[in-house]
Amino acid sequence: MIRKCVWLSSLVAAVLGFGVARGQGPSYLAGSITDGSTPPVAALPPGPSYTGPHVTHDGNGNGGPWGPTAAVVAPSADGAPATGIAKVSSWIAYPRSPGCCGPLGGDGPIGSELYARSGVSFPVGGPGILGDAFKPGWGIEGGGRVLFFNPAVDSAWVVDLSVSNYHYNATDRAHKATLLNVPTRTTIGGQTVNSTIPSEVVTLTGLNQTFVNGAIGKEWYLVGTGNCNSDAWNWRVGTDLGARWGSAKLDLASLRHRTHTVYGGFFAVHSDVEIPCGSCIFQAGVRAEYGYNKNDLLQGQNETDLQTINLMFTVGARF
Repeated sequence: MIRKCVWLSSLVAAVLGFGVARGQGPSYLAGSITDGSTPPVAALPPGPSYTGPHVTHDGNGNGGPWGPTAAVVAPSADGAPATGIAKVSSWIAYPRSPGCCGPLGGDGPIGSELYARSGVSFPVGGPGILGDAFKPGWGIEGGGRVLFFNPAVDSAWVVDLSVSNYHYNATDRAHKATLLNVPTRTTIGGQTVNSTIPSEVVTLTGLNQTFVNGAIGKEWYLVGTGNCNSDAWNWRVGTDLGARWGSAKLDLASLRHRTHTVYGGFFAVHSDVEIPCGSCIFQAGVRAEYGYNKNDLLQGQNETDLQTINLMFTVGARF
């Protein structure tokens, strides 16, 4: 048993001996010894000295992989000083191309931001009666965006996901619609009775819509860039094209409210000012949006598609 343990230990040591750990090598001197003595370590021909900036890796590809080298004084064999340039071994410095530790993504950095919007939504008519029945309402929206910058960080493609809600009240009680085969529920003598009304004229009083939105957009910086390390104010403009899906509730004067799925698309333009503030960039701006929403809130015989123009204020922060 003892011989077997000794043999296994020798085998492990032999296998490990094939891989030698390498660390910091000797610091070769770029200068020469002038007193004729032989240095302890033979000096190699000098390489090109680095003249670029210090390592920055600021997230935008600026800066090089090494800082400037330092002059040192090394003794010769007889103690006489010899001036040269010392370099850190590449095994420790791990030379890399500029920007390898900076921007994320194939061509430029990737940024993210959170925002909140609020403003007025104007029904502008359409093929249905909802555009004429309701006065301007109020909308709120919140979401997040991911920005894929170009290498110059002055434009970016954007992916936007958000949730929004819009509420409208009727302008008057003059807008009516006729519903067919309307199910109703009444209570008679403590018992609930279900019945169907063949035809019913209803009056519209309110509309509420809630959406999940997705969009793809483009940003352009007219003043400054999207560089996160800049202390200057920036001004950008952009566009969004997207789709939305959600639910709508239509309030009626004479019957219980009606609900239905609503979906549509939108196109928007916006302008924002960016203000650096510590670890993030504060944003404030305005947004104009055109939307077209489809639904069947009043059955198929009553057209209820709705077009809107939304004017909103935006606040947010980019990280």
